[in-house]
Amino acid sequence: MSSINLVVNRNDQLEKELKRLRIFRIIAIGSLIVVALISIIIFIINITLPIPAVRKDQQQTLSNISFLHEKLVKSYLINNRIKNISDIMAKRKDYSKTFDQLLSKIPADLAIDAFEIEEGVISISISGNSLIPINDVINEVIKMGNEEKIIKNVAIEGLVLNAGIGKYILTLEADVL
Repeated sequence: MSSINLVVNRNDQLEKELKRLRIFRIIAIGSLIVVALISIIIFIINITLPIPAVRKDQQQTLSNISFLHEKLVKSYLINNRIKNISDIMAKRKDYSKTFDQLLSKIPADLAIDAFEIEEGVISISISGNSLIPINDVINEVIKMGNEEKIIKNVAIEGLVLNAGIGKYILTLEADVL
């Protein structure tokens, strides 16, 4: 006679292994589903937003920014130079009145060869064919120096005859007020 054992021996260890196996299968299937969903989402994003177009837009934006940056730098430099020139012009003494008054004393038959104003000192070189108008200029400049309205301390640096061209050259120096 054969015996059939109707009482099942429960093997706890085997049940634990089977339970772990089911959990691992569920995790594996869940991971597979998550990876598949992520892949599908990335595929849809690539189709709807083409990356070359985004990169092209990015490059165009970067070039626009660099162009505007160059314009900004140039604008800043120009404004800085204008400000510096304005500061210098504000500090600089206006010699136009002095220049105009000295020119009004020079007769038409004389020529101005050089006229310099440096740090409050005027140097002027006048040439002419005759000593008479040069004498008139010397007298007028000395008179202006004595009045001390525009210039003072007038000094004759030289009176030379250039025989080659037949002209007298007068060089004066004076302090500007």
